[in-house]
Amino acid sequence: LVVALIANIFHRFHSLRNPSIGTHFVTGTDEHGMKIQRAAQAKGLAPQQFCNNLSVHFRKLSEAANISYTRFIRTTEKTHEATVQHIWVQMNAQGLIYKGTYTGWYSITDECFYTDNAVTHMPATPTTPAHTISNETSSVVKHTVESNYMFRLFAFCERLLEHYTSSPQSIFPQKHLSDTITFLSSPVQDISISRPRSRLTWGIPVPDDPEHTIYVWMVISYLTVIGYPWPDQSCGLPNGWPVDLQIIGKDIVRFHTIYLPAILLALNLPLQKRILAHAHWTSSQKKMSKSLGNTTDPFEAMQTYGVDPIRYFMATIGGNFRDDVDWSDIQVKKETTELRNVLGNFFLQIGSPKIRGIVEQNPDLPAEDSRYNALREAIRLVPDGVAVDLDAL
Repeated sequence: LVVALIANIFHRFHSLRNPSIGTHFVTGTDEHGMKIQRAAQAKGLAPQQFCNNLSVHFRKLSEAANISYTRFIRTTEKTHEATVQHIWVQMNAQGLIYKGTYTGWYSITDECFYTDNAVTHMPATPTTPAHTISNETSSVVKHTVESNYMFRLFAFCERLLEHYTSSPQSIFPQKHLSDTITFLSSPVQDISISRPRSRLTWGIPVPDDPEHTIYVWMVISYLTVIGYPWPDQSCGLPNGWPVDLQIIGKDIVRFHTIYLPAILLALNLPLQKRILAHAHWTSSQKKMSKSLGNTTDPFEAMQTYGVDPIRYFMATIGGNFRDDVDWSDIQVKKETTELRNVLGNFFLQIGSPKIRGIVEQNPDLPAEDSRYNALREAIRLVPDGVAVDLDAL
């Protein structure tokens, strides 16, 4: 919900500020990968049926939260499969893909491999066996050796490093920009972009090799929704590429600041103009998890407090993006009270019988009445003030 809400706020503002310019807001569901495959098995459903249910759920959530978008993309759409396979063929033709043996620590939760220096080995406790976790996300990982297709990521590191060092506003918050520059400044390994079909059946097959499945994170839905591949690169801009803002969770920064941009460079496409990575919502300072039983049902929260109070709470409390934010019913009530007192009081005053009486008794008040110059000027400056605040995030 938080990603869609943030995007909705930006989309609404730019649509109001520049109504003559088309503003695109794309969201959707990633429906491939081992995580989906196992979740469907656990429910006793075919993966496609599981994904159908998932898509309906997220559409209902957006509708309940009064979030409108211009396109909802599902990565199981046939048009998307064609786009992904086209991208694969284009990169393969440049010699950027090769088959090799990949050894690393694999996380089903994160759908990626980690190197030895990116994991921590946790000793056994009275309640949990010894296990290994990702330093970045704390997800459990398992040592795996596979014959996969690899992408020559190293070939693009220098160009990416030059881009980020010369574009300090390209990633926000600043910490993620610094981390990205640090990563690119170190020796970078090529990355696996497929998995054996014997292990991962639910996904888009590698062109000309049905024994392998394309990695879920390589499923670039952003390009699918704007009609890629285009007849020529000049068609990208009017269709919405490069994007002005891409909003992601902080746990997938590396995929969207390094892996995806490298693929864009391979396709000779411009990079995203700006990436905004939001922090996590927690409960009692712990990451929300079904296994811990500390999740919050957004439908229930909106039913209890109202849609606008929840939107206001999430935007206000979670809007600095730098630090994880704790969900608190006490804080929700506080922000709801503030919304009612400030905004509610404002509407009560401008709609008061006294104000209405003045307007009704003086229908011919001049539009340029000098008494209201200060008010008009304040109103005129509001859009630019909001723009400055949004751009400063």
